[in-house]
Amino acid sequence: MSEILDFLPLLLKGAWITLQVTADAAVLGLVCAFTSGLAAVSGSRVARGVSIVYVEFFRGTSALVQLFWLFFALPLVGIRFEPVAAGIVALGLTSAPTGRRSSVGRSRRSRRLSTKRRWH
Repeated sequence: MSEILDFLPLLLKGAWITLQVTADAAVLGLVCAFTSGLAAVSGSRVARGVSIVYVEFFRGTSALVQLFWLFFALPLVGIRFEPVAAGIVALGLTSAPTGRRSSVGRSRRSRRLSTKRRWH
Protein backbone atom coordinates (compact mmCIF):
# COMPACT_ATOMS: atom_id res chain seq x y z
CA MET A 1 0.00 0.00 0.00
CA SER A 2 2.82 2.41 0.72
CA GLU A 3 4.15 1.98 -2.84
CA ILE A 4 0.85 3.23 -4.21
CA LEU A 5 0.84 6.19 -1.83
CA ASP A 6 4.35 7.09 -2.98
CA PHE A 7 3.10 7.45 -6.56
CA LEU A 8 -0.21 9.12 -5.69
CA PRO A 9 0.91 12.71 -6.45
CA LEU A 10 2.21 11.61 -9.85
CA LEU A 11 -1.00 9.70 -10.59
CA LEU A 12 -3.13 12.69 -9.62
CA LYS A 13 -1.07 14.98 -11.84
CA GLY A 14 -1.55 12.56 -14.75
CA ALA A 15 -5.29 12.39 -14.10
CA TRP A 16 -5.49 16.20 -14.09
CA ILE A 17 -3.62 16.47 -17.41
CA THR A 18 -5.92 13.82 -18.88
CA LEU A 19 -8.98 15.82 -17.85
CA GLN A 20 -7.53 18.99 -19.35
CA VAL A 21 -6.70 17.29 -22.66
CA THR A 22 -10.16 15.72 -22.79
CA ALA A 23 -11.93 19.03 -22.11
CA ASP A 24 -9.83 20.95 -24.64
CA ALA A 25 -10.32 18.27 -27.31
CA ALA A 26 -14.07 18.26 -26.65
CA VAL A 27 -14.25 22.04 -27.15
CA LEU A 28 -12.23 21.82 -30.37
CA GLY A 29 -14.39 18.92 -31.55
CA LEU A 30 -17.57 20.84 -30.81
CA VAL A 31 -16.38 23.90 -32.73
CA CYS A 32 -15.26 21.79 -35.70
CA ALA A 33 -18.49 19.75 -35.69
CA PHE A 34 -20.62 22.89 -35.57
CA THR A 35 -18.64 24.54 -38.36
CA SER A 36 -18.72 21.40 -40.48
CA GLY A 37 -22.45 20.99 -39.87
CA LEU A 38 -23.15 24.56 -40.97
CA ALA A 39 -21.00 24.05 -44.05
CA ALA A 40 -22.90 20.86 -44.89
CA VAL A 41 -26.24 22.69 -45.05
CA SER A 42 -24.96 25.85 -46.67
CA GLY A 43 -25.85 26.82 -50.20
CA SER A 44 -22.22 26.76 -51.31
CA ARG A 45 -21.05 23.65 -53.13
CA VAL A 46 -17.47 24.37 -52.11
CA ALA A 47 -18.37 24.53 -48.40
CA ARG A 48 -20.40 21.32 -48.64
CA GLY A 49 -17.56 19.63 -50.49
CA VAL A 50 -14.99 20.68 -47.91
CA SER A 51 -17.29 19.44 -45.14
CA ILE A 52 -17.76 16.06 -46.82
CA VAL A 53 -14.04 15.62 -47.46
CA TYR A 54 -13.23 16.61 -43.86
CA VAL A 55 -15.76 14.18 -42.38
CA GLU A 56 -14.83 11.27 -44.63
CA PHE A 57 -11.08 11.79 -44.15
CA PHE A 58 -11.16 12.02 -40.37
CA ARG A 59 -13.71 9.22 -39.98
CA GLY A 60 -11.61 7.02 -42.25
CA THR A 61 -8.38 7.34 -40.29
CA SER A 62 -7.74 6.42 -36.69
CA ALA A 63 -6.76 8.92 -34.03
CA LEU A 64 -3.42 7.16 -33.64
CA VAL A 65 -2.57 7.65 -37.32
CA GLN A 66 -3.55 11.31 -37.10
CA LEU A 67 -1.47 11.72 -33.96
CA PHE A 68 1.56 10.24 -35.73
CA TRP A 69 1.06 12.63 -38.64
CA LEU A 70 0.71 15.64 -36.36
CA PHE A 71 3.68 14.79 -34.17
CA PHE A 72 6.13 13.07 -36.54
CA ALA A 73 5.28 13.94 -40.16
CA LEU A 74 4.33 17.61 -39.98
CA PRO A 75 7.65 18.64 -38.35
CA LEU A 76 9.32 17.45 -41.56
CA VAL A 77 7.63 20.37 -43.36
CA GLY A 78 8.20 22.84 -40.52
CA ILE A 79 4.94 22.56 -38.54
CA ARG A 80 5.65 21.54 -34.95
CA PHE A 81 3.28 20.74 -32.10
CA GLU A 82 4.01 20.22 -28.44
CA PRO A 83 3.05 16.67 -27.37
CA VAL A 84 -0.05 17.75 -25.44
CA ALA A 85 -1.16 20.12 -28.21
CA ALA A 86 -0.78 17.34 -30.80
CA GLY A 87 -2.99 15.12 -28.66
CA ILE A 88 -5.63 17.80 -28.28
CA VAL A 89 -5.71 18.56 -32.01
CA ALA A 90 -5.79 14.88 -32.99
CA LEU A 91 -8.60 14.03 -30.57
CA GLY A 92 -10.57 17.17 -31.40
CA LEU A 93 -10.38 16.66 -35.15
CA THR A 94 -11.24 12.97 -34.77
CA SER A 95 -14.27 13.56 -32.55
CA ALA A 96 -15.83 16.32 -34.68
CA PRO A 97 -16.98 14.16 -37.63
CA THR A 98 -18.52 11.67 -35.23
CA GLY A 99 -20.48 14.46 -33.55
CA ARG A 100 -21.59 15.94 -36.85
CA ARG A 101 -22.72 12.62 -38.26
CA SER A 102 -24.49 11.48 -35.10
CA SER A 103 -28.22 11.01 -34.96
CA VAL A 104 -28.57 14.29 -33.06
CA GLY A 105 -26.71 16.10 -35.84
CA ARG A 106 -28.87 14.50 -38.52
CA SER A 107 -32.07 15.40 -36.72
CA ARG A 108 -30.97 19.02 -36.31
CA ARG A 109 -29.99 19.16 -39.96
CA SER A 110 -33.33 17.71 -41.07
CA ARG A 111 -35.22 20.18 -38.86
CA ARG A 112 -33.24 23.07 -40.30
CA LEU A 113 -33.82 21.93 -43.86
CA SER A 114 -37.54 21.35 -43.35
CA THR A 115 -37.93 24.79 -41.74
CA LYS A 116 -35.99 26.37 -44.57
CA ARG A 117 -38.21 24.77 -47.21
CA ARG A 118 -41.43 25.67 -45.40
CA TRP A 119 -40.66 29.37 -45.07
CA HIS A 120 -39.20 30.04 -48.51
